[in-house]
Amino acid sequence: MSKDQTPVTAIAEEGERRRRSDAERRRIVEETYAPGASVSVVARRHDVNANLVFKWRQRYGRRQAAPQAEFLPVAVETSTADVVPPAPKRRRARKPAAEGFIEIEFSDGHRVRVHGSADGRTVRSIIEALSR
Repeated sequence: MSKDQTPVTAIAEEGERRRRSDAERRRIVEETYAPGASVSVVARRHDVNANLVFKWRQRYGRRQAAPQAEFLPVAVETSTADVVPPAPKRRRARKPAAEGFIEIEFSDGHRVRVHGSADGRTVRSIIEALSR
């Protein structure tokens, strides 16, 4: 048995619970964040169940302060010679959807339906993926 693992004896009567203040809970949680500290050892030292200390760590755990944003000075200078109009968006011509479908039934009973038009590469990749 190491020096941190001293035997613990129950002091409270059965059914009796010890009420701890928020400050006391926070102090116990802080002890668990010390370098090399073990939650179970800290819990035994304070006669508390380790699972309860883990819950307290979630509730009262160390909160990292949000990093402060730093603003940098910015100067915006524009001249009409520097402004380039955005390029017009090109629309792709849509192919009209072909009527009908392709249905492929595999020997294991699975069935694949491709509605509309599909190129050979797409159909081949579907068949290869499902036949593995």
